[in-house]
Amino acid sequence: MQLTKKDLERILDITDPFLMIDSASEVVPGRSANARKCIGADTWFMRCHLTKAPLMPGVLQAEAMLQTFALPVLLAVGHEGQYSLLKQFDVSLHKKIECSEHNRLLQVQADIKESRRGIYKGSAELRLDGELVASIKITMVSPHAVLAPRTPT
Repeated sequence: MQLTKKDLERILDITDPFLMIDSASEVVPGRSANARKCIGADTWFMRCHLTKAPLMPGVLQAEAMLQTFALPVLLAVGHEGQYSLLKQFDVSLHKKIECSEHNRLLQVQADIKESRRGIYKGSAELRLDGELVASIKITMVSPHAVLAPRTPT
C-alpha cells in the first residue's frame, strides 16, 4: 500500500510542520511500513534549532520513527479512525543529521514484531541517504482494540 502526504495527515491526524514523513510505501497493516522525508537547509527545524550548527533534533528523529510505526497499527483491521497511545520507547541516536545545502533523503523502516489485544511491540530504523542514524524500540497501545485477537508475526 502506498500513502501520500494527504493520506498520512488523515490517518495520523498530524499536519505540517509536525508531520515528519512525506510519503509511505510498502505499508502492510498490522505488520510494517516504510516512509520517506526529504530534508535540506530550508527545512523548518534546520532554520531554528542550533542556528550556528543546524542539526535535526533527536526528538524529531524519534517522531519520524513513531509516526511510521503508527501507520501499520492504525491501518490494522478495525483501527482506522482511532488513535493510539504510546506506552514506551527507547531511542538510540547513532549519528548527527546536519544541515545540507542539497536535499537529503530520510528513510524509515518500521516493523511490528508482536501484537496482542491492542498492544503492539516492534522497532524502527532511521537512515539518512542509506546510512543508519537512529533506531527505536516501541510499545504502542490502541485502547479501543484491547479485545482484538492476537495476530501472527
